[in-house]
Amino acid sequence: MKIGPTEIIVILVIVILIFGVGKLPQVAGALGKSIRAFKDGQKDADAEELEEGKKKKSSKKKKAAEGEEADKETEKETVDTTGEVVKNDPVENKGPISDDGE
Repeated sequence: MKIGPTEIIVILVIVILIFGVGKLPQVAGALGKSIRAFKDGQKDADAEELEEGKKKKSSKKKKAAEGEEADKETEKETVDTTGEVVKNDPVENKGPISDDGE
C-alpha cells in the first residue's frame, strides 16, 4: 500500500487545520530536530555497543591469560611433611572419592 499524492494533501490539510499556518514552520523545525536527535542517539548507542564488545573481548583474553598463569602456579611441586616431593595438582589433592555419595 503506497501513499499517493491525494493522501499526502489530505494529511497536510489536517495538519494545517490543527496547528494553523503560522505554526507550521515551528512544527516542521521541531520535527526535524527530533529526527536528528534520534539519529544521533542511535549512532551513540551503536558506538557504545562496539566499545563494550571490544572491552568484553579484551577482558576475556585477560581472564584466560590469568587462568593459564594460575594453572601453572597450582602445578608447582612442593615438599610435604614427610620430606617427599609432591606435585601440587588441585584435582589429585581433593582426597578420596567414596562410592556411597558422601
